[in-house]
Order: sequence, then C-alpha cells, then structure tokens
Amino acid sequence: MTLLFEDFHLRTRALTLAPPAWQALINEWAMSLEAENKSPRTIRCYCDAVRFFHVWLADPIAPPEADDPGAWLATVPPEPSEPEEYEPNHVKRWIAYRLATTSPGNANNNYRALSAWFNRLPSLRNRQH
Repeated sequence: MTLLFEDFHLRTRALTLAPPAWQALINEWAMSLEAENKSPRTIRCYCDAVRFFHVWLADPIAPPEADDPGAWLATVPPEPSEPEEYEPNHVKRWIAYRLATTSPGNANNNYRALSAWFNRLPSLRNRQH
C-alpha cells in the first residue's frame, strides 16, 4: 500500500531491483530473516526499505519542499560500491527524504530496517566471498 502523499517517483521504483551487488546481499538477508522466523510482512518491509534506499542512492531526488534541490542533493554522498563506503549522511539524507515524502511512522520503519541491515551487513558480506 502506498500512502497518498508518497513521492510518485519512489512508488514507480517498486519493481526496480537494487544495483546487482546490493540486490544479491538483500536476497541473502531475506533468507536470513526467514531462517530467524521473521514474519513475511517484516521480511518484505525490511527488504523493500533497503532496496528503495539503494535505488534512491543510485539516483537520489530531493524532498519536494527543498528550497534548493541541487544544494540538497549535493549533501548526498555518492552511492557506495562497497559496504565500507557507507557514510552516516547516506542514511541521514534518505531518512530526511522519507520524512518529507511519507508518514513519520513509515520513515521510522525505514530507519529500523536500515539499522537491522547495517547490523547484519558484515556477516552477509563475509559469506559472499
């Protein structure tokens, strides 16, 4: 379900996969969440949030209320190609965008999904090699 005031650009990304290397890790994470007996809805919500995060990082858009979208986008670090390249501003900008385009509760769920992702990422990354 998409909220009425959510950004159309993000909604159209619903079927878009994350960049291939990240999508492979997201798929691995989904299997781990399933093995932990997380509900299908939790798995879908967490994986969707992380997938949207990576799709957005590949082609970020500024929040609709940004006075200077170009200046706002200049504060988004380049998309990481490796987990070690994540910066706090990747998450800060994503959450700021989400707060501007969805409900605070949904943005909080996105933040919780990213927290779970970053907590699990080192073990997922080690299994890929």
